[in-house]
Amino acid sequence: MRPLVSGWNPLPGAILEHLGHRGTPMAASALGCALHGRPLQRAEHAALRRALGVLASHGALTLHRARVGGRVELLCWVPGDLRQLVGPIPPREPITDADARPCLAPARALRPETPPHVWTLHHNPAAPSGPVIAVRRRVLSDEGGLWFEVARAARGFVPAAELALHGRARAARGRGPGGHHLAMQVYHHRPTDAERAAFRAERAAEGRARRASIDLVWVVLPGAPGDADRAVRCRVRAARPDAGGPGSRRTDLEIRTPARGWSGYTVDRLDLVITGTARLRLRRASALVCVDEPPRETLLPLARARTPLEDAWFREDLAGFLAAAATAAISTGAAALAALGLGGRSTVEQVGRAFRQRVIAEQAHPDQGGSDEAFRELTRLRTLALAHVERAG
Repeated sequence: MRPLVSGWNPLPGAILEHLGHRGTPMAASALGCALHGRPLQRAEHAALRRALGVLASHGALTLHRARVGGRVELLCWVPGDLRQLVGPIPPREPITDADARPCLAPARALRPETPPHVWTLHHNPAAPSGPVIAVRRRVLSDEGGLWFEVARAARGFVPAAELALHGRARAARGRGPGGHHLAMQVYHHRPTDAERAAFRAERAAEGRARRASIDLVWVVLPGAPGDADRAVRCRVRAARPDAGGPGSRRTDLEIRTPARGWSGYTVDRLDLVITGTARLRLRRASALVCVDEPPRETLLPLARARTPLEDAWFREDLAGFLAAAATAAISTGAAALAALGLGGRSTVEQVGRAFRQRVIAEQAHPDQGGSDEAFRELTRLRTLALAHVERAG
């Protein structure tokens, strides 16, 4: 006797073949016993009912509940000749929408204008090539934004103004009660087919971005007043999880500044891979970041397009990007070692290597376009660090 369940999956062909020879309705429990050779266990019976439901939804058989011998039974039979069934049985209609299982209690009552639910999109882990699933999630709090339920003991946060303005927003990468980090698209409405297709395209591009190798970028900085902007080449690396603060993404790259080193400025690698450019978000302005060096004829219109107020903000915000870290207050050897990125058990060779790397990275040497003050300050740090290492040795 062929088994009915193989890894808890019933065999639809065996079900149809057995029912086709009877011509009369048969109880589901009797059908399972006949096919399996013994009474079904609870899990096996549930698998059989699911298989019968799939077959009935495609017209391969008919189901009817009736009282038989004092209990309600699920009766099933094949409507018509089995030879009329041509080709394989279509799969069950895939799930496209779902509700998140409630796990957390709302923090407080929501304002009347706050939506009670938000939607998120996800790939189905069981069918990666199938349709995207939209999950409706409860809004738990509207304090400072929308806090929504993600999973057991985890919450997500999204800016309410951005969500209302654009209809979708990226969830903040803040910490929920369970310590989970989040990075997902949130919608204030049930996502349309076009938005699901865009989500799939974005995830495919994000996968390519994670695999792409980008080591250098060009950051567009302000030039002389009235002249074109200038582009400076900077190194980039995969950002630490919290380098960019709230709103960080898995595809963030951290930029090494000309004077401060790795200082937490991040840019999205996804934009760089798709368009070749990205935006470096600053306090009030943003700077253009390019994969390839931009020609001068494209830099001049950028400077002329800014208003006087925007240009003032641009220059002030980029001053922090270009300014060297304050080291004038460093007066001890241990602090000088830390400023050079070294620990207390460093050697003279390591101090010299760190000093040279810092000079090259910050272009502090006068022959590289740096200032005498910046080079003298790094030299002072090296002297303090060497004296500390020699005393410790």
